[in-house]
Amino acid sequence: MKGGAGETYEAVLREAIKKSGQLLKLDHPTRGDGNCCSRAMVQQCQRAPVRLYLQAKKVTIDNFMQLKHNVSSFIQENSNTPKVRNMRMNFELSQQTIHHEGMRKRTWRQYWVDMEMDAGEMRGIRWLECWADDTWLQAASWYLDMPVVIIWAGDDTQGRMISTTDGHWTPLVEGEQRPRLYLGYIVRAHYQSLLPLVEDRIPQFVAQPAIDKTLQNVLRALEAAQAAEETKRKQGTQVNYSKITVHIEP
Repeated sequence: MKGGAGETYEAVLREAIKKSGQLLKLDHPTRGDGNCCSRAMVQQCQRAPVRLYLQAKKVTIDNFMQLKHNVSSFIQENSNTPKVRNMRMNFELSQQTIHHEGMRKRTWRQYWVDMEMDAGEMRGIRWLECWADDTWLQAASWYLDMPVVIIWAGDDTQGRMISTTDGHWTPLVEGEQRPRLYLGYIVRAHYQSLLPLVEDRIPQFVAQPAIDKTLQNVLRALEAAQAAEETKRKQGTQVNYSKITVHIEP
């Protein structure tokens, strides 16, 4: 992959990581076919702590087209929330000047139609219109419920070195930990999945308050079972404790 001035994308990204001071390295090369952002996000979903976190939320991401569809559906389903309404307003304002970048003005609805397309199958201007941008990346971060740390690279970073999306769709509770997703971004050229040099060995995605609540539920269930047993004993029957179930909240 070639970057500016004959440099490879890998070299440009490694230099950006070095300047940022972040303990990161390049993941396996992210395919640059116009779907690089969604492909890089899928690579992030394969990291052990991220995969475990998503499993706890009953979310499975198998491929980039599935992710594109899920993100689009998520935005539609949450269209009346303050965050999405504000995102839409900012998008529509940006369309007032989009012609300066040589792209046609789009409606909010058309934008999400484009974001569900496989850019690799498009040609000409349609290829560019299916590229993910900061709007899609923010939406994906909300959908996955994790922040995305971006290392900016190339000659057009406008002084930015690191940025982090607001990835908390659901609020954090006391003691909760969530993994972060890491991407390298060569401006207007390529997204690349990055990996932390030291990954979480035993990620703790269940907050202490949730654990305490679960223990309280167990105690209440046992107390109820004991009371039922006493009642049943008087009636000449027994309680089957194997039937008692307790819901553990992630």
